[in-house]
Amino acid sequence: MPRSLLLALPILAAGCDDTIFGTPEGGGNTVTETGYAGVVALADANCMPCHSASGNSVGLGLDLETDFYAATVNVASSYDDGHVLVVPSDAQSSLLYLKMTNAQPSGTGSLMPLQGLLPAETVKVVEDWIVAGAPEE
Repeated sequence: MPRSLLLALPILAAGCDDTIFGTPEGGGNTVTETGYAGVVALADANCMPCHSASGNSVGLGLDLETDFYAATVNVASSYDDGHVLVVPSDAQSSLLYLKMTNAQPSGTGSLMPLQGLLPAETVKVVEDWIVAGAPEE
């Protein structure tokens, strides 16, 4: 391995800040709460670096911090493709859920969160909340 690469590795590693992009799958991104409280806890832990009131330049203007419910439930996606972020009682039609499971339709961006798939039990909290009608608790 070239010496310059060996010298650069510690610098590159220092630039990998898990507080910005979170940790990889299974790396502590699970939530202990269920329902709307669990969904908000999940968003706080995984979505705010890009989708906060201050991070909107990165997150296509989607502010999940100010009012998660108003920003997602029955709200059309910014892709202007007819997809809704959260369709109460229908996880399979909810773009939020589809992006979290990497099943998003073509042209609707990438997997969320960007660092990779969250643990299945964490995604299940979102799915269960949506299937229950996405109530605001």
